[in-house]
Formats: sequence, structure tokens, C-alpha cells
Amino acid sequence: MRTKGKRAAQLFSVIISSALILSGCAGISDGILPDVGKLPEAADLMADVEAQEWPAEAESPNELAIAQLNRFSEQLLKQAMQNEGNIMISPASIYLALAMTLQGADGTTAEAMKEVLAGSDVTLEDLNRTARSLMTYWSNDGAGAQLSLANSIWCDQEFIPETSFLQTNADYYAAEARRLDFKDAETIEIINKWVSDATKEKITEIIDEIDPSVIMYLINAVYFKADWAQQFKKTDTYERMFNSPEGEKSVDFMHRLGSILDISADGASGVALPYQDEDYMFFALMPEDASITAENWLQAQPEGTTFASIYEKINTADELQINLALPRFEATYEDSLKDDLSLLGMEIAFAPGEADFSKMQEIGGKEIFIGDVKHKTFIRVDEKGTEAAAVTAVEMRVTSMPMFDKEITFDRPFIYGIMHMPTGVPLFTGVMEDPSLPAD
Repeated sequence: MRTKGKRAAQLFSVIISSALILSGCAGISDGILPDVGKLPEAADLMADVEAQEWPAEAESPNELAIAQLNRFSEQLLKQAMQNEGNIMISPASIYLALAMTLQGADGTTAEAMKEVLAGSDVTLEDLNRTARSLMTYWSNDGAGAQLSLANSIWCDQEFIPETSFLQTNADYYAAEARRLDFKDAETIEIINKWVSDATKEKITEIIDEIDPSVIMYLINAVYFKADWAQQFKKTDTYERMFNSPEGEKSVDFMHRLGSILDISADGASGVALPYQDEDYMFFALMPEDASITAENWLQAQPEGTTFASIYEKINTADELQINLALPRFEATYEDSLKDDLSLLGMEIAFAPGEADFSKMQEIGGKEIFIGDVKHKTFIRVDEKGTEAAAVTAVEMRVTSMPMFDKEITFDRPFIYGIMHMPTGVPLFTGVMEDPSLPAD
């Protein structure tokens, strides 16, 4: 039987690997903003913000917050599986980017976002402390694993963020914050350079253009690389047929015969493969009945229990002699999460005029809303190990109600015409009594 290790750290590693991406973090306090020296001092929005000192060791995460994070991860994966092709998300990255955004929300918008992320019984303080605890766990590099995580906030130079919003994101998310001219094309290059650096060039851009209404980006980046505890031999890699939805495809399969953790249960065959740092574990599950799709199997699991169940299976699994064949693969994925998050109950955050992010800006008001949540991922699984990266960017936009002195609505008969201004002669004139009448 497998003995239990760091419960919270391993639990969340299961959440991440559930989407076929393993992620971690290091350099929490270092920051990885590129070319900071080239930016003016005024660009550093955190210059006057003194962040709380992070605990030397991670606090125990709130168990209810972790359970709700499991639920959120499962819901995200179910939504993503409705797309075609290879699917890969990072619940950790999405969670952290939205949690940073939540710090600027108020009223029903804050309630809706927290409900989706953590449920109604988890307080905002518990959510923040849990996020910080998880990031602290990840920041402790283990043997054979490279881990990095970074959070950043980018504001347009004309936007003044609320100091308490910046303070909370510094205290709990170690977020860097910069002010740039969003009308300058170089701004896109600077932000994308940050993304590229944060993901070791596995994801090179998250923004291709900046709409004039965009006033802020909140971005999380995650990178992970680790070697298997027991690597696959390249000489044992050869082509086999993979039954894809489009038919049989010939792909390279890695092979290993030996003692492997068997997590088969609930109508699925599965294995768990440790990395050299056993705080992280890769797992794979496949429905035993070939007529059942992976999506249908997931949908059949009791709501909100999938990843907690997988975690328990890994911790109690027996090592069996298994003849394993696993495809060697590399994949990228990108998606807008706006519709998915709206369906989960966060629609008010995307609604202009209804969203309330008044805690995000110094002057208050309800002009800010989330324009989009962009998500990109990368993964490579080969004989040596796994390399993966993810970026989530929350795009904040601003809308304002037009100002006017009076309102005129032509909703009853009116005179109209076309005037020749040099002579003052009407070229055409008439009375519109019923716009619905045909023109015959």
C-alpha cells in the first residue's frame, strides 16, 4: 500500500494532473517581470505597497476550500470536454487568476465569483489563505522538479487602481503590478515577454491586440518540469494504433513492464506514475468499456467527487505487475473561458453595467467588467518525464453611460426633410406617420 505524504500538496497535484497538466511554483517573491529596468519608476504600482511576509512553511489549507476547489476543477474539465480535440486545462492557473480578480469585486458580483470558486461557506479570507498556502507548498522545490509560478497585474496608465486591491494581491498572491500605455504597441510585447519568460518560452503570447476599452490584465503563469521516478526506455517505444474519434491512428507508444500503482476502479482502468519528487503524480484513466467515452465516464461520476476519489485511490493503490503502454504526446490548447464560467454562475462578472468591480479602482463605480478570460496550456509527455505550462489572463474592460442634456425619441408622427444648406431650400420634406407601412 502507498503511504500518505503531504496531503494538501498531493491533493492539489492530483487536481492539476487531472487535466493532464502538472504545475507548481517557485520564485514567489522574486517576480519575473522582463526588462523592468527599462520601465520608468512610476510604472511599478507596488513600489509603495509593503506586502506581508509569507510564512516560512505552508499553513494547512482550509479543507472545505480544497473540496470546493476540487468541485471547481471538475466543473471546468466537464465544460472543456464539450470542445473537440485534445483538451488540457490548468485549474490551478484559472483559480489563481480569478481569485486575484475577485479581490476587486463587490456586492452580488463578488458573491457570484466566490460561489463559483469556493462556495458560499468559504470566506474570502479562507480562500486567500488557502491560495497562499498552496503557493507556499509549491514554492518548495523538490528533487527532480522545476517549478515556477507568477502572478501579475497590468494597468493602463490612465487607470488608477485601488490601493487595498493591490495590497491584498501582494499579501496573498505575491502579484507584481505595472502601469503601461495600452495604446502603445510595445505594451503587448512587454506583457507577452513576461508570459514567455514565466513559461520558459512554452507559451509565447496571451495577447494579440488591446481593445480601447481594456484597462487591466490579471495574469497567472505556471510552469512544471519533472522526470519520472522510473523512466521509460526509448528502445521500448514503438508505433501502435490509437483509436481516435476519427478512426485508428498510428502513434508512438512508450512501454514499461513492472511494478506500477493500479488505480483501476469505478469502471475505469488506471495507473499512477510518480515523478522523482513524489509530491507530484501523473495519472491516467480510461473507461473499461470501449463504447463509453472519457467524457461520458466523467459525467457519470458523483458530482464534485471525482478528484477526491482519484486522490484516495492513489494513496491506497496496490502496486501490481502491469504491462503499460502509454502514448508519447505533445499538445497545446487554448480557449476563452467566458462562456464556461458564465454557465457555472459567474455571468454577472461579464455583464457591462451590472458587474461590480468598484473595489478595483480608486474612484469606485461600476464601470468595470470582465471582458474575457483567456487560457492557454502546453504539455509534453515522453520517456524522460513531463513538461507543462499554463497561462490565464483575465481581461478587465470599462464601460461608461453616455452623458446627455435631454432625450428625444421619435415615437409618434414627425416632419422630416433634406435641406440644401447653401440656399436654405428643402430638397425633400414629409411627415412620417407610420413607419410600418409598406413603401409601395
